[in-house]
Amino acid sequence: MQHFQRSLQATAQRLPHQFKRPPGQSPRRRKANRGLHLVSAVGNPARAKVGASSSASGVGASKNALAGGLAGGLVALSLYPVDTIKTLVQAETGAGQRSIPRIFQKLVEKHGMFGLYRGLGSNLVTATPISAIYASTYEAVKEVLLPHLPPKFQSVAHCSAGAAASVATSFVFTPSEVVKQRMQYTSQYANSWSAFLGILRTEGITSLYNGWGAVLARNIPNSIIKFYTYESLKKLALDRRPGATRLTQLESLVIGGVSGVSAAFCTTPFDVVKTRLQNQMPGQTIQYGGVTECLRKIVAEEGVAGLYRGVGPRLFIYVSQGAIFFASYEVLKRVLQDEWRIAPREGGTIGYKESAPAPLQKAAKIG
Repeated sequence: MQHFQRSLQATAQRLPHQFKRPPGQSPRRRKANRGLHLVSAVGNPARAKVGASSSASGVGASKNALAGGLAGGLVALSLYPVDTIKTLVQAETGAGQRSIPRIFQKLVEKHGMFGLYRGLGSNLVTATPISAIYASTYEAVKEVLLPHLPPKFQSVAHCSAGAAASVATSFVFTPSEVVKQRMQYTSQYANSWSAFLGILRTEGITSLYNGWGAVLARNIPNSIIKFYTYESLKKLALDRRPGATRLTQLESLVIGGVSGVSAAFCTTPFDVVKTRLQNQMPGQTIQYGGVTECLRKIVAEEGVAGLYRGVGPRLFIYVSQGAIFFASYEVLKRVLQDEWRIAPREGGTIGYKESAPAPLQKAAKIG
């Protein structure tokens, strides 16, 4: 019996150290300390566990959606009057177009200053969910694609993510845009809700998707150009400051503005087409049968310049929109990641902060 006990003791001494319970540590203590391994895995991807990745991704997706939604709402409220003028400029056909000051004067005479905000309800109701869908889709697709691409091809991830986000938002954006444009261009509806119901009642649900092809033809290249330019300029700016991981506020404003105006100028022809198609109503002569016919007729009747009607207000909108959106988006992401104690890893993925405060380091999970 004594020989058997001595054999057991010798076997126990030869067991690997990791199978032995540290002195004074109970199973409950070990369970609570699992959260420490999530924090210590930061900076060493090989040690990161699946549970940590999924938790961070879930919090990151919510953060991106909330930041994008708030930024989009701010943009919509600030620039709506300019968008109203742009719509009226683009909707007018023929060579005898009125000037922007004349359009502004007539609008104010007819509806007062509040006429600049006709249709704002449709924009406000949908701007936040549209921007949230856009930002979360963009970040999610980019996060999936970046790990599979070498550094020199990472722009493909940004462009693909922008295109995917445009398609995802188009199902909400197009009906909202039809209602908004009808409110801006006509005076037969009292508010956005009555316009929505009136279009459904007299034209059917398919009319809410008038110009959907033009929306995609505009928004997909718009997103590709905008985000490719933004991410490329962002990388250049960060490379100029070794060790920097974030843009300064000024850099965000300048890069956002440049990316916005580049995308706006290239896609203005399809914005004009979208406006013309979405303002065709029953009882009127249908001038355009689709995107291609609309492009052809505008060039034939108004020249190439007709495709760039309203380009001035549109460039103003987009240079301001890009600056406001990206600057506020970066700030809001920073605020939210500080609040939720998560930070972006290399390549745009989400990970845990390396310098979490002591109380958080003791938590089993973050988020």
